[in-house]
Amino acid sequence: MLFVFYPLMKITFKIQYDTVWGQTLHIAGSLPELGAWNNACAKEMHCTEAGNWSLEIELPDAPVDFEYRYFLRSGASMIFEEWKKNHRLSIADATENYYVIDCRHNFPENIAFYSSAFAKCWFAHTPRKEQTNCREKIQIKVSAPAITGNQTLVIVGNQPGLGNWNPAQALVMGDVNFPEWSCQIPVGELCRTRPVEYKFCIIDKKDKSAVRWETGENRILSLPDPKKNETVIFSGLQFRDKGFEWKCAGTVIPVFSLRSEHSFGIGDFADLKAFVDWLSLTSRKILQILPVNDTTQTHTWMDSYPYSAISIYALHPVYLRLDGMGKLNGSERNVFYRKKQKELNALEAVDYEQVEQTKWAFFGEIFNQEGEKTLNSEEFGEFFNNNKEWLVPYASYSRLRDKIYSIELYYHLQFQFHLSEAKDYAHSKGIVLKGDIPVGISKTSNECFLPELFGDYIKEVCQMYLNRSSSRHFARKVVAACFVHRYAGLRRRFGYDSRMCSCGDEAIADFQPGNRKD
Repeated sequence: MLFVFYPLMKITFKIQYDTVWGQTLHIAGSLPELGAWNNACAKEMHCTEAGNWSLEIELPDAPVDFEYRYFLRSGASMIFEEWKKNHRLSIADATENYYVIDCRHNFPENIAFYSSAFAKCWFAHTPRKEQTNCREKIQIKVSAPAITGNQTLVIVGNQPGLGNWNPAQALVMGDVNFPEWSCQIPVGELCRTRPVEYKFCIIDKKDKSAVRWETGENRILSLPDPKKNETVIFSGLQFRDKGFEWKCAGTVIPVFSLRSEHSFGIGDFADLKAFVDWLSLTSRKILQILPVNDTTQTHTWMDSYPYSAISIYALHPVYLRLDGMGKLNGSERNVFYRKKQKELNALEAVDYEQVEQTKWAFFGEIFNQEGEKTLNSEEFGEFFNNNKEWLVPYASYSRLRDKIYSIELYYHLQFQFHLSEAKDYAHSKGIVLKGDIPVGISKTSNECFLPELFGDYIKEVCQMYLNRSSSRHFARKVVAACFVHRYAGLRRRFGYDSRMCSCGDEAIADFQPGNRKD
């Protein structure tokens, strides 16, 4: 019998954590060896002197990228967990051993700079990766979010390899995982006859001039004895940046008010790009829109109130651009809709009901023409699998409300939304698209009838509606649909598996694509 032994890579975690008697420190992470984010299976660390905790794990000697975090436990109770930003370790080379010296992630003072608005738009960076071919090296990782795209972070210190305190000659750090910065230093380049002192400094990318030094005393790099094929990682550091401020101005606007000659009586998502251009000309940095969740309950002007959503996920179909959904085959119908578009755009005030009714008529026609092709597409299959948890109950709710459309139409409409295009365009102009959500939702919304969310509330609402003769039929249908939409079944056209269950005199479909991969 032939046994094959694969080499193992050893990773040692070390962190300073003050505890009292009875408390233990644990590591939970994305790797099975760290419990796969199950705190009950997390690894307990070993305490040495002066609050120093350590843990050693072995992994196959292969590239690996994982996240982890520390938490403190007393008996069976968790009493402290780090800030939500996880530690991350990316291992791509063939070094055999890693020695990770961590600092715990406390809640930062400049928390706003860690948001996606800064990291992916205002302060976005073109990734730059640090490079070194040395097997014995030191890696230093620091979080520094408040650095603009025309600036970079350097590590400068009392070593020739760190610029001898000259920022222009300092070691430039990589920003692949911005707002985390990292650099690698070969052990042989550091003079070990004196303490290695250093600081982080922000410099201008063009002229290398210092923009802002971090505050506080010099940092001291305490190096363990170097070992062959070992990388020492100093992780969890934070750039000391007290007093830094950043300001901007923006505009808040409801989408329906962005009416243009290309829209259909009211503004739609496609009109956001033109408004972004205006914001760019006026040096604004934020575009905040009022809620755009679906509020359709009666198909009347009463649905125009944006803070009475029927779904916390579904977007309002009225904001779809008709031209972007396709062109009808019949020339007469195209002429009709173009004429209606001009009439609605010419009105001094928005006629919500006409817009809503005309758009829904078009939705039905374009779905009858293009629906089968859309529902058979690979893109739709991926969209459905990623969103079915909210899409199926929302579509079931809408089907029962309207009674005249197939459930697949509501899938089709939600698939047509491409709000990310407006967001990406805004980012290209240095503008953040900020949303708004209602504090609450409609008492007759889709989520209110989901038993796993509002089980007790369902009973109250149902009783209220059952006491109203005009609403009894609808209430029975919605409640039954929400309870059975995951368990019904039937093979339908288009090569998809659809589930159906008798619910009174109608049927509720649970649309599930067959043989599709996430």
